[in-house]
Amino acid sequence: MGSLFLLFFFAVLGSSTCQQAEGLTLFTLEKVTLSIEPDGAVGRDASPTLRCRPLVKSSPGTSLVRRYVVFKDNVELHRWNSSRADDLLWRIPNARVSDGGKYMCHVSIQDKTAVSNTERLKVTGLSQPVLLVLRNTAPVQEGERVPVSCRAPGETGTFIFYFYDQGEEIHEVQSTSNQVEVELLFSNPGVRDMQCAYMVLMVPDSVKSNHSQAESVRVQEFDLLPVLSVLPDPAKTKIFEGDRINVSCEYRRAIDPLVRVALSNGNQLLDVTQTQAKVSHGLTVFSNHSGEFECSVVKVNVVKKTNSTVKVLEIISTPTLTVNPDVFENDTFHVRCQSDILAPERVDSADVKYQIHRNEGHTSYNDRVFGDLVRTTGSRTYTCTVTAGNIVKHSPALVVQIKALASEPQIWALGRVVVGRPFQVSCHSDRGSLPITHTLLRNRVPVGTVTVTRPGQQALFNLTIQRAGEIQDYGCSSRNSRQAVVGKRLNISVVVPLSDPGLSVLPALSDILEGVDLILICSAEGSPPITFRWYRDDAAKSLHSSTSATVTASHVIHGVDKRASGAYYCEAVNYANVSVRSQKVIVEVKTATWKKVLIVASCLLTVAVVVLLCVLRFRAKRGKRDTAAELSVKPSSPKPDDSLTVSLTHNTEVYDATTVRVDGAGTSVWSERSAHPGSDEESSAVSSEPDVEYTEVVHPRPMDPARVPLRKGTDTVYSELQNSPTGLGDLDPHDYGSVEYASLNTEQPELNHDQPQLNHHDLPVPVD
Repeated sequence: MGSLFLLFFFAVLGSSTCQQAEGLTLFTLEKVTLSIEPDGAVGRDASPTLRCRPLVKSSPGTSLVRRYVVFKDNVELHRWNSSRADDLLWRIPNARVSDGGKYMCHVSIQDKTAVSNTERLKVTGLSQPVLLVLRNTAPVQEGERVPVSCRAPGETGTFIFYFYDQGEEIHEVQSTSNQVEVELLFSNPGVRDMQCAYMVLMVPDSVKSNHSQAESVRVQEFDLLPVLSVLPDPAKTKIFEGDRINVSCEYRRAIDPLVRVALSNGNQLLDVTQTQAKVSHGLTVFSNHSGEFECSVVKVNVVKKTNSTVKVLEIISTPTLTVNPDVFENDTFHVRCQSDILAPERVDSADVKYQIHRNEGHTSYNDRVFGDLVRTTGSRTYTCTVTAGNIVKHSPALVVQIKALASEPQIWALGRVVVGRPFQVSCHSDRGSLPITHTLLRNRVPVGTVTVTRPGQQALFNLTIQRAGEIQDYGCSSRNSRQAVVGKRLNISVVVPLSDPGLSVLPALSDILEGVDLILICSAEGSPPITFRWYRDDAAKSLHSSTSATVTASHVIHGVDKRASGAYYCEAVNYANVSVRSQKVIVEVKTATWKKVLIVASCLLTVAVVVLLCVLRFRAKRGKRDTAAELSVKPSSPKPDDSLTVSLTHNTEVYDATTVRVDGAGTSVWSERSAHPGSDEESSAVSSEPDVEYTEVVHPRPMDPARVPLRKGTDTVYSELQNSPTGLGDLDPHDYGSVEYASLNTEQPELNHDQPQLNHHDLPVPVD
């Protein structure tokens, strides 16, 4: 028991080791090469060999199972497994044409597969076919079917067999066997040479064999011949319309139930029988019976025919209907029926009757001519019947189309009409049967013609006008009947290209001041609407643009200033798409009036101030020079420290005592000096300069205000000045100081050159 266990253990261990070794087998299947030996085409009965060689690399001592599959034309042909490393050699014994084709080899080892290249094998040479007529008795009757076989000895594959009678193919059949049997119909009597051939079907090219040896088959003619008879005999007698004839068809043998007898005229079967050997048919012939009468005898697949031509002469011809070429609405037209008498010996013209029938309304008229009146468009159908004895003939139907009269034409222009440019006008009638001839008229004189023959066609005319008014000279007329219809004249808007552009300015150029509204008015001669654009010469873009329905337009620049000065122009364009430009207008904006007044006033004020300043300066300098000429009054007991200086302001007017008149109102300022002999020189100096301003230094004494009262009603101020003792000479014994009266009235005192008379009693009393 223990030994058995050990044996089982080692057996299992060995099996596991083998599986592991097999699982670790290393190999590569790189490629498979297929070759055919010998190379190239081989003849019939040769034995070519296919060699399939896989390229396998493996570790030493490795045993691999190779699985081979051979394909022909993508169809599996052979399988073989081998553990040997040898190439697969597969031999094709006794090769036939059907063995030719494209071969390929697949090799598989474990999970790896490789496919070989493709090689073509071509086998040439086919065996000659053999034809056999399988009939034990002879001869073959006409119409009999006979079995025939064709064999391709030793060939394999798929075949098409062909059978020939006198070299003409009469039958074919396909088979996978190299032998086929068919039944052939022998319908032509005589000796027939029969042959066969076959074709082996292959991809892509099939191969056809030669013809077999000919087999002669004698076909005996069917003895039931048809006999056709026509009475009266057309070969001897003229047969006219309305004549009666008798036609018979027969076979002259005993009645055979398998035989069918048929009589026909053209495509019309007149009679047929299978129970009798003869068939007869009597009929009245007409012109349509002219032609062949045929007699046929049919037995199974055999048809025997004979025919006879019968010509039926017409007594009167088939009538025809005619009508006026063109019939329009509201026309009265005539339909005529015409039939010619062809056999005057058989019929008289008085015996011929005519009848015209109109399908609409079922109206008939027994005459050769029928007059009809149509009111509306559409169609009417007419037929004519002619009767001569028992001969009745009908004309083909005549359909009369009632045409619509051309309506009043309309004329219009295609696109915009611009003076001086070519354009097209179209004439069209909304109603009317084609063809319609349209004529372009200028002042009713034709200038062009176009005929419209198909729907959608336009009658177009090329025109150019030089004035806008010329457009109304043109019109159209349309005609599709005997009378033309004239339409209205062309009346459309005409675009006149712009000319004579101009730019005007309001207000006038000389009156353009700052602050006013500048109106630029652009105008041009031409057709509105016109698009105007205003430009300033130094600006790239337009100032303004507008479209106007008139020939002028304006642009307003509100409250102009100096910056608005410059050159202005305008451009205008209308539908003629030709832009015109005006001349430039130079606009200069002048200073406003109030500014001018202000400037003048400022200038005047400035001048006045300058003059006043100059005068004041001059007077100030003059006053300094005249200080030495001052008039002063020295008191009796002057006090050096009581000096007082009194000056008149520049607003106080100072007048010389010799030139100032003092009236009772006391409105003047005057000074009095003592008449000292030594003061003549000074006095003369003072009198020669009337505009001297006097400044006196006075040493006043204490003064009682009550002693110096102001006179009521006056503005006189009394100031008492004392001159310094220097240069005064002898004074009055009362030691009166020099007294100066200054008037403070704002009014300018009246000047008088008469010297006033001084009264010492009027002077104020000096203050001690």
